[in-house]
Amino acid sequence: MQHTEFSAPILLRRHVCPQPNIYVISDRGTEILVTIERQRSLWDHKHHWYCLRHVTSNYYGQYRSTNERRVVCNFFYQFILPMYEINNDRFHEMLAILRSTQAYDDSLQYGHMTSNLAECINSSLKETCHLLITSVVRETNFHLVALFPKQVASYKGQMQGGHVWWQKVLQEINKVKAWTNTMHTFCHDHNNLWFCVMEFDRLNQSITGKLYPVHLRNKTCDCRTFAVLCYPCAHAIIAC
Repeated sequence: MQHTEFSAPILLRRHVCPQPNIYVISDRGTEILVTIERQRSLWDHKHHWYCLRHVTSNYYGQYRSTNERRVVCNFFYQFILPMYEINNDRFHEMLAILRSTQAYDDSLQYGHMTSNLAECINSSLKETCHLLITSVVRETNFHLVALFPKQVASYKGQMQGGHVWWQKVLQEINKVKAWTNTMHTFCHDHNNLWFCVMEFDRLNQSITGKLYPVHLRNKTCDCRTFAVLCYPCAHAIIAC
């Protein structure tokens, strides 16, 4: 539901989700509200829910501050968590799968459009969230077939130039170096390269400091970034 021309066919209740008590998860943007207003009779029994991803994205569009965007996101999570803890069963009842997604829609194949999967698709393949799943898979294949030769040529050029690390990896490593002044290292076993890194609280970002064990010999850190991305995280860098 990103553009008006896509919203109209997607939001047609008679084709997509004709049953009552449907949740509309969005940022209540103008295009979405206009589309629903055009089809007022089809949307008499609807419920509006906000999408946290869209709220933070719109905030960032107006106020270019990554830290503030993270604070806004954390604020909403702090608001939601107490509700979940008070009544777990009621929370899941509010988020009943048949209300929050139409994945089980008698093979109508609109499941990804009426769930947040459409957001994931749209972030990687622009303007394809209105397509059927088979079309999205086919489009993904075409994109990858065109992408791989370009990436191979880029990597081959960097390897021939004697580069050990990919350029974007070096950029990420340099970026995390700026965080090292917000941490403190404790050496537990220097011979086995075993350290503990303590993050300081960053109140302006609503981040509470944590303790992360780092094992340089095994290339692991409790934040899991080191093992997943296969290059040093901020905790491993400061331990060095």
